[in-house]
Amino acid sequence: MSFLRINRTYRNINRLRHVIAVLVKYGLGDIVSSLKIDYYLGWLKSLILRRGPRKEVALLSRPERVRMATEELGPTFIKLGQMLSTRPDVVPVEYAIELRKLLDKVPPADFGKVRARIESELDGDISSIFAEFDHDAIAAASIAQVHGAKLKSGEDVVVKVVRPGIESVIQADVDILLELARLLKKHFPQSDIMDPDGLVEEFSRSIKMELDLAREGRIMERFAANFNDDESLRVPRVYWDYSSRRVLTQERFFGERLSSADLSKIPKAERKKVAANGARIVLSQILVHGLFHADPHPGNIFLLGDGKLGLIDYGMVGRIDEETRTLMAELLLAVSRNRPDKVADILLESQAPLPKLNKSEFVRDIMEMSDLYVDIPLKNIIVTSLFTDLIQIMNRHSIKFPKDLMLFSRALMTIEGVGRKLDPEFNMIENARPFVEEFMRDRLGARRLAREAGETLSQYTKLASSLPRDVTLLLRKLKESQMEIGFVHKGLEDFSSRMEKSFSRLTLGLMISSLIIGSSLLAAAGTRSEILGLSFHSLVGFIAAIILALLLLVSILRS
Repeated sequence: MSFLRINRTYRNINRLRHVIAVLVKYGLGDIVSSLKIDYYLGWLKSLILRRGPRKEVALLSRPERVRMATEELGPTFIKLGQMLSTRPDVVPVEYAIELRKLLDKVPPADFGKVRARIESELDGDISSIFAEFDHDAIAAASIAQVHGAKLKSGEDVVVKVVRPGIESVIQADVDILLELARLLKKHFPQSDIMDPDGLVEEFSRSIKMELDLAREGRIMERFAANFNDDESLRVPRVYWDYSSRRVLTQERFFGERLSSADLSKIPKAERKKVAANGARIVLSQILVHGLFHADPHPGNIFLLGDGKLGLIDYGMVGRIDEETRTLMAELLLAVSRNRPDKVADILLESQAPLPKLNKSEFVRDIMEMSDLYVDIPLKNIIVTSLFTDLIQIMNRHSIKFPKDLMLFSRALMTIEGVGRKLDPEFNMIENARPFVEEFMRDRLGARRLAREAGETLSQYTKLASSLPRDVTLLLRKLKESQMEIGFVHKGLEDFSSRMEKSFSRLTLGLMISSLIIGSSLLAAAGTRSEILGLSFHSLVGFIAAIILALLLLVSILRS
């Protein structure tokens, strides 16, 4: 861990103590002890650890207590919990299910601060920018809140504003999470398969992108362009003259949110149409465009009449390249055709070599899973159950589920839940099959194969033209003894870092010893002063030695 990161962690020591206190409050003190972070409590240690959970909290299940602690810890931890709820390959399924209940609803920020942020970002007085602006927020989440407004030109809009001061809170929490990830790897080597450092880095990148509302606006425009000819989906228009990195002004939908709609009042035929349209839209995003809304839950879907949908909140999106789309399409086809051996091969193709994997056992587990779906009509297969079973098997064999596929499966499971809410007979796989088959036909079509053959031929042509020159250069270097071969010692990085720190401390210790010896000689030979009976130079030397010794002691204690 870098010196800068240590400094940042210590500057946020009060926040870290609050995190520990909340964990203890919800009966998660064993996490504090296991990671040895009770050290940061100082003299508060015995006071906080003695409290323990309240009686009513102690009766709850551990996943419930984790979810409640996450909610109390605020925006960053709520977002982390939401991300982990999409990763049942990283956290146990029961925790992932509980974390999906996380409420990202908080009291709105003081309007005076929100107004100041809008006026600063848009460089003008709010009354001169908007004809009307609602002081009360329509919605308030941990990262941003939304206000209704009207432009001078008469358009009804919503204004999304990043909460004032949230950036510094997120930075402090990310620093703490990085330190906790380091401690997790140190004290639980088996956590390597989870890659805690990588998870926190991925989360940090994701939440910082979510703070950039200009990026969200550009993504909305890409979605609008992708579905320009599809009348069943509307994406809010972005008003760039009234937007910035921290403020996003967009078209306002006046339809009813699916989350609050009374479905009993909607005709069955229209409900079926909405469910089918929702599935088609998400599948088109994934398999056709490779850019998809990763959180299409009912709160983000507006019913605009006649089966039309309005999709909002593009802070969380997924990208999937053509190779991964092909992998997913092949996987769905293998499942629908009851080919467990093919399913296993497809999943293993996406992995780095796994020396400890027992492939025969893995295939056997996949076959046992497939037995659950044999002779079941395709329309009765539930994607959520299928992916949950698949992820559990992969976890058992220490196989990582590809990150891109995890967001993909989360989007499919979410829209399947929405579809079944609207239409009990809705089936995701049945809706997906035409898209998968069309995608595979296009993938294996003569035109695609000809294009790929042309690209491959072009690459070999370039290789053939550059090969003689590269071989000549290689032989010349060998002839002139200029060839250098580098060796990389894997696994010794931590040892090297420790050796470097040890030598630095040894050097500092020698400097301290030299200062003490030199100052003592000066004190014995030099003139006396009224300060402690020492000469000026020897006094300076002793003070410098004391300061360096204290720094060395602090460094040793911190490590």
